[in-house]
Amino acid sequence: MKLTKTNFKLISLALCAAMLLPLCACGEESADASVTAMGAAFTVTAYGKGREKAASDAAGVITAIGDMLDNDNTESAVYALNHADGQSVVVPSQLVDIYTEAKTVYEQTHGALDLTIYPVLKLWGFGGNTGGELYVPTKGEIKEQLEKLNFDGITTQDFPDSGTVTMTLPTGSEITFNAGSQGCAADGAANALQVDGVSSGIISAPGCVETVGAKPDGSQWNIAVEDPDDPSRSLGYITAGETAICTSGSYRYSLKDDDGNTYGHIFDPDTGKPVISDLKSVTVICTSGIRADLLSTALFVIGKKDALTYWRRYGDFQMILVTDTNQVLCTSGLTEAFTLNDSAYTVSFTE
Repeated sequence: MKLTKTNFKLISLALCAAMLLPLCACGEESADASVTAMGAAFTVTAYGKGREKAASDAAGVITAIGDMLDNDNTESAVYALNHADGQSVVVPSQLVDIYTEAKTVYEQTHGALDLTIYPVLKLWGFGGNTGGELYVPTKGEIKEQLEKLNFDGITTQDFPDSGTVTMTLPTGSEITFNAGSQGCAADGAANALQVDGVSSGIISAPGCVETVGAKPDGSQWNIAVEDPDDPSRSLGYITAGETAICTSGSYRYSLKDDDGNTYGHIFDPDTGKPVISDLKSVTVICTSGIRADLLSTALFVIGKKDALTYWRRYGDFQMILVTDTNQVLCTSGLTEAFTLNDSAYTVSFTE
């Protein structure tokens, strides 16, 4: 479903919250479960009958997906892929889901999102879920690691009789699914809530929020969008029903050198360096957490002009671009859905 202004109804703000956090849910009894996975704190809130079990089950799914996508976990599918030396590895369906969507975004953005950038990230010190110590490499070192990027060389094969899928990485390549990990976990948790019979719930993490149904009283959710200049504040909020919302920006995680220079965690696959963008953040709103997560990263890499061109061409999502000049640029489907509450920014809507 394409999110247009007809999918949203503006309701009053009940509470100001930080980035991508749900605002109040009308006093209905709820059950909450919290878990840390992929270096991020997730909260699951479920309403209605069976809410305690549903919230617990959803949190368990998030943990399982986090373990599965952990590059440093020797038992994970990703670790197995990166150490298979070109051999095929049986992989879980969630990993295939991320790869499939990432391949689409990779092709549509001419390589702006490349999951095989992991050797470059490790070189700079951004390898794990929480990264490590910054190292600013030489041009030669970057070139050497860039030669290992080979997203086009990945192959998959289905085995319908056993219900399994194998994936094969080119020898020398390594992959990371971090760009889609929070969205994948949110999708999995939302599905777990629905399987347990929950018709109203929300999953929130620092970079992604996914909702199940509307609020218990039938009204829509208010999701606050973080101010990239001050992550403790929100610059505005989105009013929506069942949806997925993910935000990317270099401000979300960075490392500093001894001279105080800051290097963001989102890398340009062409240069092997942290992205220098005319955007502070990109928020994507669509029906899939995986797509929202991956696409927000790719659009941040390509910048304002190309992000708008991409949206106009494909248009199966809505987005909010926060520019380096403090302009909040929203796509037209958010005309009645986004409310700015920070006077440091100006907002406009584009066709």
